[in-house]
Amino acid sequence: MLVIIVALLISNKATPFSAFTVIPLVIALVAGFSMADIGKFATEGVQNIANTAALQVFGILFFTIMLQAGAFDPFVERILRIAGRSPLKVALATVLLSQLIAFDGDGTATYLIVISAMLPLYRGLGMNPLVLATLVGLSFGVQNMVPWGGPLARAAASLNVGVNDLWIPLLPVQAAGLAAVWAVGYVLGKRETRRLAGAAESAVLTSGGRQIFGATQGTDALAAAGTGSGAAGTGSPPSASTATTVTLDPILPRPSAQMQTEGEEDLTRPRLVWLNCALIVVVIGVLIADVIPAPMVFMLGTIIMLMINYPSAKMQLEVIQMRAREPLMVAAILFSAGIFLGILRGSGMMQEMATTLASSVPDSWGPWLPIIVGLLATPLTLLIDVNSYYLAVLPILAETAQHLGLSTESVAMASLIGNSTVGAPLHIFSGSFWVLIALTGVKIGDHIRFYLRWGCFVSFIMLIAAIIFGLVPLPF
Repeated sequence: MLVIIVALLISNKATPFSAFTVIPLVIALVAGFSMADIGKFATEGVQNIANTAALQVFGILFFTIMLQAGAFDPFVERILRIAGRSPLKVALATVLLSQLIAFDGDGTATYLIVISAMLPLYRGLGMNPLVLATLVGLSFGVQNMVPWGGPLARAAASLNVGVNDLWIPLLPVQAAGLAAVWAVGYVLGKRETRRLAGAAESAVLTSGGRQIFGATQGTDALAAAGTGSGAAGTGSPPSASTATTVTLDPILPRPSAQMQTEGEEDLTRPRLVWLNCALIVVVIGVLIADVIPAPMVFMLGTIIMLMINYPSAKMQLEVIQMRAREPLMVAAILFSAGIFLGILRGSGMMQEMATTLASSVPDSWGPWLPIIVGLLATPLTLLIDVNSYYLAVLPILAETAQHLGLSTESVAMASLIGNSTVGAPLHIFSGSFWVLIALTGVKIGDHIRFYLRWGCFVSFIMLIAAIIFGLVPLPF
């Protein structure tokens, strides 16, 4: 069953809803279970996953609407002004901006906003767009470990534990990952500085003109970047002769502008920026303190945020309707996964699969399972999507770990070090991957080869941190 589900999802022959619902239902019927029994298993699975689904819905809504209201605008504008014309500063500004925007856990929004803002600087200086794709991807990948980002919520649902049970212990590991991304940004920035040292005169930035920015103008911006040749088109470093002069808009691109389409009412609230920032700090602080359940934190945070920024009940409903598509899609996938996990556990199939897998693992390999999972986590993102791994494969690995005398959390945490987190920009099955490729204009093969080495480096640093903090046990 597991192989069938993974194969269908990877080949795009079935949606997660149908794969996680229909296939376990049919197999359970063939195994001799009644519809009443299957219904009971499915109900228990959905109940177990309800808190995670609520966290995802309200967490994504909270940060998406905060972006729309302009809570991050001043920080983005300041970062872009500081970057100037230094390749090193531009690389580090990319890291800072990406880590700030990526905190909402939405890869597509992060890529649209950051690349739209930074690509003209890269083109103007003649910097390699692969550096941009790598730095924004690494920054998002590490930040994607937050509970509302996706992988962690799915891992918690698979293990039937609270998201904070995984996230709070992982915070030092996530911090190590963010620091490692800064180190990569410094190395790549210095490398670009040396490469471009002889071509500085031909890469001049001026001010006072107009430059096309904007996620909604992706194809136009891509065309302006030269998809067929040069810096944005080939994925290779532009030469001095291809470096272009870029004119920057006096009004720098704002994340809130990327969230709106032409003709929409202006939903930004510039006068409430600092109040919104204070609310974000309070919400994250309460979440980390774990004084009330995580879903309730974001429910209350979203309600307060809507009342502050959009006092009218009618406007609140309109804003929710504008931004509800993604959180509802995620919730639907999680509930279907709840049915799958409920049937798998209730029928005893998960126990049997784990027993079989555990018995097939050589005794000498058993204690190394979390380490092996951690080392393979980032490359595996190339082969399997987030739903297949965390909702179908991870439960079996966790049960296997338990049979081998290891904690289930150690395998989950080892997975979260790379699979669909640091490895997310390698995830060809996700829509955000194609947004990243299209906006930077790099070739897929070039991006994968360039990113993989740095992604494996960052995930290895995080694995070392996890071992130091006792989250992933050493086998000796």
